[in-house]
Amino acid sequence: MSLAAFDTLKFARTLRDSAHFSAEQAEGLTAAIAEAVQEGLPAKAEVQAGFVSVRTEIGTLRTEMKTEFAAVRSEMAAEFAAVRSEMAAEFVAVRSEMAAEFVAVRSEMKTEFAAVRSEMAGFQNENRAEFRAIRAEMKILEQSMTIKLGAMLLAMTGIVVAAIRYLPSAH
Repeated sequence: MSLAAFDTLKFARTLRDSAHFSAEQAEGLTAAIAEAVQEGLPAKAEVQAGFVSVRTEIGTLRTEMKTEFAAVRSEMAAEFAAVRSEMAAEFVAVRSEMAAEFVAVRSEMKTEFAAVRSEMAGFQNENRAEFRAIRAEMKILEQSMTIKLGAMLLAMTGIVVAAIRYLPSAH
């Protein structure tokens, strides 16, 4: 260790003149303080070596932190890639399920529509048959009414002719 810049003579004189110490007291106290200061203070080279050591440790720590950050980034990138891959697979699975559902629903709807069309065709055929039967019945009813009307007209004519015969003549 090197000597620190401590003026022992000046310090001893100050103790004698200002504090009224005896010469022995001032020299003893000055020697004790000088020894304590010299033992406790590092030399300039030691301080510079300490700074170099601290800088080296900071550099090492910086390198370690960069390495750790790079490792964490790499792990996070791998995790994100895995999550993206899982999500993509899930989306593909959901799309596939939805497509299958849509195909099944379309098939069911086609089957239902075909059944409804078939029922409607059956109803149309039944209605046509009923309309034909009603028309045939109406035709028969028309003929029957024509015959009855003709018979009534004939009877009416007979009654009018008989009434005319039995009426007294105006001549």
